[in-house]
Amino acid sequence: AIKSDINFKINETDVDRSMYSGSLSLSEFNLGAYLGDTVTFQTVNMDGTLKGSGLTQNTADFQLNGDVHSIGLKGYTYKNIVTNARFASERFDGLLEINDPNLQAKVEGTIDLREAKNLLNIKASLDTAYLHNLNLSKETIFLHADFVANTKGLSLDSLTGTADLQNFQIVYNDQSLKLESIHLDAQRDKDLRSVVLQTSLADAEIKGSYYLSDLYDDIRILSKEISLNIRNNELEIVGYYQKKTYKPKSYQASINITLKNVEPFVSLMGIDLDLSPNTAINGTFTSGYTTIFQVYTGFDSLRYKGTLFLNTEVDLTASKIADSTSVLAMASVVSERQNIGPQLTTKNLLVEGIWDKNKINFGLDADHEGQSNYIRLKGAVDFMQDSTLISMTPSTLRLLEREWQFVPDNFLSIKGKDWRFNKMALTNAEQSIGISGQLSDDPSKILSLIIHKLDLSLLNVLTNKKFEGVLDAKVEMSDYYGNPSLQNDINIQDLTINAFLIGDVTGKNQWDTVHNKFDINFSIDRMQSRIVNLAGVYNPSVEKSPIDIAANLEKANLKILEPFLEEIFSQMEGTISGKFKITGAINKPLIRGEGEMDGGQIMINYLKTKYLMTGSIGLTPTTIYFKDIELTDSFQNKGKLNGAITHDAFSSMSIALDASFRNLQVLNTSVKDNSLFYGQAYATGTVNFTGPISNLKITSSARTEKNTKVYIPINGASSTDQKDFISFTNFTDTTYTKKYTKNVSKKINLTGLTFELNLDVTPDAYCEIIFDIKAGDIIRGRGNGDLKLQIDTKGEFNMFGPFEFTEGWYNFTLYDIINKEFEIKKGSNITWIGDPYQGIMNINASYNQLASLLPLINDPELQSTPQLRRKYPVQVLLQLEGPMLSPQFNFDITAKDLPKNIIAETRSVNLDLEFTAFKNKLDEQELKRQVFSLIILRRFSPPESFNTSGSVVSSLSELLSNQLSYWMSQVDENLEIDVDIASMDQESFNTFQLRFSYTFMNGRLRVTGDGTFNNTSNQPTGSQGSPSTLAGDWTLDYKLTADGKLRVKMFSRTNVNPILTSVTNQTAMTTGASFIHTQSFNELKDLFASSRKQKKNDQENEELISKEALKEDDGGE
Repeated sequence: AIKSDINFKINETDVDRSMYSGSLSLSEFNLGAYLGDTVTFQTVNMDGTLKGSGLTQNTADFQLNGDVHSIGLKGYTYKNIVTNARFASERFDGLLEINDPNLQAKVEGTIDLREAKNLLNIKASLDTAYLHNLNLSKETIFLHADFVANTKGLSLDSLTGTADLQNFQIVYNDQSLKLESIHLDAQRDKDLRSVVLQTSLADAEIKGSYYLSDLYDDIRILSKEISLNIRNNELEIVGYYQKKTYKPKSYQASINITLKNVEPFVSLMGIDLDLSPNTAINGTFTSGYTTIFQVYTGFDSLRYKGTLFLNTEVDLTASKIADSTSVLAMASVVSERQNIGPQLTTKNLLVEGIWDKNKINFGLDADHEGQSNYIRLKGAVDFMQDSTLISMTPSTLRLLEREWQFVPDNFLSIKGKDWRFNKMALTNAEQSIGISGQLSDDPSKILSLIIHKLDLSLLNVLTNKKFEGVLDAKVEMSDYYGNPSLQNDINIQDLTINAFLIGDVTGKNQWDTVHNKFDINFSIDRMQSRIVNLAGVYNPSVEKSPIDIAANLEKANLKILEPFLEEIFSQMEGTISGKFKITGAINKPLIRGEGEMDGGQIMINYLKTKYLMTGSIGLTPTTIYFKDIELTDSFQNKGKLNGAITHDAFSSMSIALDASFRNLQVLNTSVKDNSLFYGQAYATGTVNFTGPISNLKITSSARTEKNTKVYIPINGASSTDQKDFISFTNFTDTTYTKKYTKNVSKKINLTGLTFELNLDVTPDAYCEIIFDIKAGDIIRGRGNGDLKLQIDTKGEFNMFGPFEFTEGWYNFTLYDIINKEFEIKKGSNITWIGDPYQGIMNINASYNQLASLLPLINDPELQSTPQLRRKYPVQVLLQLEGPMLSPQFNFDITAKDLPKNIIAETRSVNLDLEFTAFKNKLDEQELKRQVFSLIILRRFSPPESFNTSGSVVSSLSELLSNQLSYWMSQVDENLEIDVDIASMDQESFNTFQLRFSYTFMNGRLRVTGDGTFNNTSNQPTGSQGSPSTLAGDWTLDYKLTADGKLRVKMFSRTNVNPILTSVTNQTAMTTGASFIHTQSFNELKDLFASSRKQKKNDQENEELISKEALKEDDGGE
């Protein structure tokens, strides 16, 4: 409907140019029907005022001020349009504003498309434009920009002026591109033309005496004619040139492009490409009877879909006569280095080609970086009258570390769909790989791939596995364009992988054209016995399950799997026998069946533990299951494994395995195998593997067993500072701090793995924490602990829980020379709260020494008293507190059983009282002196004095003694030796001490001897050592029970009795025996609990620790 109040003035001469003015209201007015174009225009609704003339699309010229409520254009209804502008044919002048949900824009200026004018002088703001919603694009495109233009001429050839696009944004298929500005400058000066485009992505400039339309058409025609020559279809070529009437104009244009940053553009287009910034492309295009195109570029790097080219130059020159097929072209590519995928790196790439009339000669040179392989390839392409002929001329190739040559007289003839291969083969001595035959519409023609006596050791340069064997194969294909048929014969003689003979592999597979299925036969024979046999069909007409194959394994050697699992397992032995059924599709095979292992063996590389295996392994379409797999270690201890690995077409694997074991060897490594910890470990408990392989969780609860020996090297260096003897590095309250530098990260490369071990440590396990192996700085011993070891998915290793010593030793060292072994007292402990190298120590230890107390008695008249000059047992007490790598050391000195009545020439001496008085007088500084004197000089020093004479020899002797004991324990852990040669003075030569201990019966019987050997030839008459001093002190300790709660102890030791010695000149010996019972309790009432209740509690604790553990050989729990 139309509502109007218009003053209409008819032009009698030309009605179409009549004048009108007034108000106009349109409601659902069919503008398309009025203009005769219903595809472009639909209905319109508007209110406004109108003034102008003309009643047709060509004669209308009017001023419109109004609101267009809606207007249909190309099937979309635009809404909310405000206009105050003059509209005429090919002309707009004024303001147009659109506030539509899919188009929000404002345009102000003049657009004059009349031939005499062709002016564009506008300022526009495009806030929102969804082109796909406006039916202006089939793709999802969003635009935003500010636009200013001042140009003349609308065609490519007449355009001059400038145009600027600011704040430009385009979103294309969810990819966004933003540009701050795009500047276009087109100028013409007589016959010379210049077009410059500048953006943040690239700059481009075209200069010369050209027209853009001619340049575009000529480049398109040159590309088409070269493409015709390459396809070499005679009928197509003749037909094209017979119809060609276009004659190119004579002109020249130079083209210069700088690609600043292409990443935003290629991301927008979804192209997998990277190009080094500021890459320049320079070229010229010369048109005429002979068209010449030249282009050159060079770039630092170009990556396209995983292939990388570095330092590359491309040069191309091509020319062609307008009315002839004759082409003359030269092209070259030079590249310094190339990465072709993740496995292949080449260098010195040179590609050259010369196209002269109907022939192209080409060459390709490249070297395999890091290898002796190379390519020096030469060939030719001949464009014959009815076909294209490709041939390889004599070339030099070194591939897979072997020299290869092309067979003479080879060629590939291409004529439409017909491809004929003649002697296209590479040879090396007796081995060859070649293609012969024909691809054709004729179903009787056969194309063959023939491999003859190929040495599989060629593959060794491509993989870390070692292959051996000889491959012969023939693959034939026919009727490729109709009903394709394929058959193959494969034979591998003596296939060997990593020195393991798999056997002779034979396959004969053929397409059954009658039933449209592929008959499959595949077998492996090893040492004249068939171990694998596959037979069945592949029927592509059965959509869900085209595969139907029966697989029989008869004593197939498990070592076949080792090359594929060698990172985790090795030394695989044994066989598996069983029957399996394979169905499903190629991309999702379904396997069912079960096999029995016989004589299986496997080594876990990380643990260096070897196990014998028996049991069943089976497969279902979604699982690989393990049923009653029995593991036996080298000492006949047992473990059992059950569970399954679920999968989806052998991908997305998830593990659910449970294992239980009793006294099984779970670690057998040396320091070369693992720098974090090593040794031999035996345990009872369970382990569970759960979750996908990419996020596997291992949980274990275990208890240590006998013969466990674990070593934990901290790999640090100790250091102390000393101003002088009198002042150690700050002993706060008779302490000082010793720091170790940790050189080992607590991170383990186990990405994607979560590990949690709940470990019940028992005295059966022996452990050493090695701070400095060269200096002998070691904490070692046995004890009880409840530890939790954790490794998270980031490889962080943490420990939690306490460990309490039942026995142990600490080698205290200084400057890598001083080495003193302290005995750790029962009840000392280390507690971990995270970092395994930051365990909190609370260790009390003692260092036993024989020393004379005479230097502590300030009485010159007593210096010659023999019993005062004698050495008595003294202990240096050491307390280590704080972090493991920087503990605080506290010292003290004690002496027990000192004589209380020594008869001297002038008076009697109570040595015990003298020592007590000495201790009471000690201040902090004096205690430091005496501790240092005892552990370094092995004697007390007179108060306020210090003599270092003989300290080096004394310390060196003890260092050698302690190191000897440590080295011997590495040979036999049951043996301990301590040799005391003191300070090597005259008195020391007269008193030579030896102490050794040996443990029998798996630690239940311990014999200790401690003797003093006197040089009697230097003793005065009547004072020579007795046989008892030569025999020394002896102790025999036997554990009646395995836990050591009931023990029997027998001993023989020397009594220190100065009165008896002075009277009889004999040393008194005491011999005795004792029965010892040890019982731990929390409350006094626990001591009186019934034995039946206690036995029940012990049994429950045992079952908790070794839950699901295997039964022993006699069937007992």
